[in-house]
Amino acid sequence: MQEPPIDVGRISVRPILLSEQARFDAGLDEHHWLGHRLVGETMRYVALSPDGEWLALVGFGAAALACRPRDSFVGWSDEIHFKRLRYVTNNQRFCILPAGRQANVASAVLSRCLKRLSDDYEQRWGHPVFLVETFVDPSRHRGTCYLASNFTVLGTTLGYGRVSGRYVHHGKQKLCLARLLRRDALSILSGEFDHPAISSTPRRKAPLINLNNVNFEGDSGLLARLSQICDHRKPRGVRHSPSSVLAVAACATVAGLSKSDCNR
Repeated sequence: MQEPPIDVGRISVRPILLSEQARFDAGLDEHHWLGHRLVGETMRYVALSPDGEWLALVGFGAAALACRPRDSFVGWSDEIHFKRLRYVTNNQRFCILPAGRQANVASAVLSRCLKRLSDDYEQRWGHPVFLVETFVDPSRHRGTCYLASNFTVLGTTLGYGRVSGRYVHHGKQKLCLARLLRRDALSILSGEFDHPAISSTPRRKAPLINLNNVNFEGDSGLLARLSQICDHRKPRGVRHSPSSVLAVAACATVAGLSKSDCNR
């Protein structure tokens, strides 16, 4: 007997309750070939039909430590890469349960997850996320629902996996796909300075300035303007020019640091 069509527009998505994790894990063990194991700072979601039936299970966790297609796409340096990796999450599991295997359900579920994902991360883990990555095994899936949700194919992996802290070559190359969660995500992740979206905390009410957009050099830059200030100090014992001292103080101020922060 054919199942009645699901009203895709009325599908809801929410994080699971603690009491639901056993059911969530059991569902992945039964219906997903990789099982229920998620790693890192995780978020687990369930998609519900209008009458409360579970349609899909979605799990996010730690991003891959290293992935050439993704790292080239972001364009970050090695130092910034490891500093900002926590702002990238990996869609580690996406499982449509038997009750949800109808047209358009997968893309609708994924879209609803992505709309709330960054806010949920900030509420649970204390920081937002700006980029979602995922890996698709082309021998099993085409990644159609990801493409329908505006994911971009970045390239293929080299066929390595991380096992007990070491990289092991398993030979299964996977497609790497990614989706930006805001338009300026790449500049936030790769910028030399922390963007206000990263620097701000609930305690700071004043808006922060994006230091990546500050002009430091040139005739009209910050350093040139600060160099015009007269130095009233006695020459003896002076080690740093007034422009360099004031530039550090100015950057600390616009970054939202207080006097107590600078004395730590």
